[in-house]
Amino acid sequence: MASRVRRAVLLSFAGKYSAHLIALGSILVLARLLTPVEIGVYSVGLALLAIGTKLRDFGVSNFIIQEPDLTVARLRTAFTVTFVIGWLLGGTVLLGRHWIAGFFGEPGLAGLMVLLSVSFFVMPFAAVATAQIRRDMDFGSIYWLEISSAAAQAVTAITLAAAGFSYYSLGWGSIAGNTTFAALALYLRPRAVPLGFAVSEFRRIVAFGSRSSAATLITEIGTQAPEFVIARVMDFATLGFYSRARGLVMLFHRTVTEALIPVILPYFSEEIRAVRKTGHTDRSAVSAAYLDTLERLLCLAWPFLVVLAILGYPITHILYGSQWDASVPMMRILIVGALFFSLNPLGFLALTALGAMHMNMVVTMIAQAIGLCLLAVTALIGIEAVLAGISATMALQYLCYAVALQRLAGVRIIDQAARMGRAMTAAAAAALAPLAVVLSDLEGFAADEPINWGGLLLAGIGSAAGWLAILAVYRSALLDDVMRAAKPIWQSARARLGGG
Repeated sequence: MASRVRRAVLLSFAGKYSAHLIALGSILVLARLLTPVEIGVYSVGLALLAIGTKLRDFGVSNFIIQEPDLTVARLRTAFTVTFVIGWLLGGTVLLGRHWIAGFFGEPGLAGLMVLLSVSFFVMPFAAVATAQIRRDMDFGSIYWLEISSAAAQAVTAITLAAAGFSYYSLGWGSIAGNTTFAALALYLRPRAVPLGFAVSEFRRIVAFGSRSSAATLITEIGTQAPEFVIARVMDFATLGFYSRARGLVMLFHRTVTEALIPVILPYFSEEIRAVRKTGHTDRSAVSAAYLDTLERLLCLAWPFLVVLAILGYPITHILYGSQWDASVPMMRILIVGALFFSLNPLGFLALTALGAMHMNMVVTMIAQAIGLCLLAVTALIGIEAVLAGISATMALQYLCYAVALQRLAGVRIIDQAARMGRAMTAAAAAALAPLAVVLSDLEGFAADEPINWGGLLLAGIGSAAGWLAILAVYRSALLDDVMRAAKPIWQSARARLGGG
């Protein structure tokens, strides 16, 4: 099974990286075509769409992935639930679009919400099929779904932005990406995924979904609430800078963690099912799998985030241009919380695999309730205070998950701390070279300065060398994964050189 999981991870990474490479190219262009105010307006609409998307799914995807006895009736009922919720949400957005525009004082939001509402009508047709594909760990199909939809979205958005469609170009890009994804998902769906409606398993799915979606929905509301507060209390330009800062901080989450999430839940669930067949408890399976995954994830995430904080200005200049320099100080505050945020999806997935959806909801409610209270207070102080409150909320949520996992899965906090210690050492090793380069040329790595390409290259090579060296010292399993992934590339390069 280990080889199967490893192959799934590689395919999932290939899909995510290909899609994000396309998205990155799109960002490079759009950041120079659209202003911070235009990005800020779109961010409000996107935040509303994100909350609605979590509600539309209603935990159905996780239900399909972890359900031991997945029948035709349950699949059809799952489709019915997502269809009804999706179309109700789409209709609600259409009816409320003028109120939304008036609340934020931006008339153009009404038209943007019409474009963004299309996803609620389209995506239910792909939801069940995609979840079944993930359950079967068929990440080859997921690969084609992700790169095709990303390409359609990028091409549409860039073309229309260049033609002067402002933030509406991003709305049309969303339509192109979602319709492409849905059409291809229906084409690639497993034959075991039947099309049709049913309600016979409604209670079973609602019982699971109400707990699962409650936790994810509350988390999404807490995540997106700063967008609404900044737009309402401050201005769209500040929101635009915040959006770009958060985008950079979440880069690791989107490119690495999101690639792992589709694999981690089936992996945890399969480990539990295998242990149950032997008559043993679930706790040992989840504990071992969680700690192993945690160390791998943190030894990637923490070095990335620390180096990002050090090289914030040149990275921002490359991705967005110098007009976005004001986002760098915001980004550095958010990185403090992101060190803990990188752990939270893992805790959520471990509890989901155990079926402890109630605990997921409790953890989420505690963290987000405190976070919303902090947001209400800090919004009256200023953007820096808001960002500090967001970081504190991320750290608090991890502590809640740590306590819950120790209680329910036997994952001791001291064992988590030991794995975190290794990640801290890896982050320090990766940061040494970039820090030395920046300190040797402070002006060259400051705001409004041309990119020091030589120093940046030296910092990157030194960071990678320090990171790999500390992984070798620890004999980390992550180093084996890196070498295994690099082996085909190395062999291909040698073959080409030898052939030349």
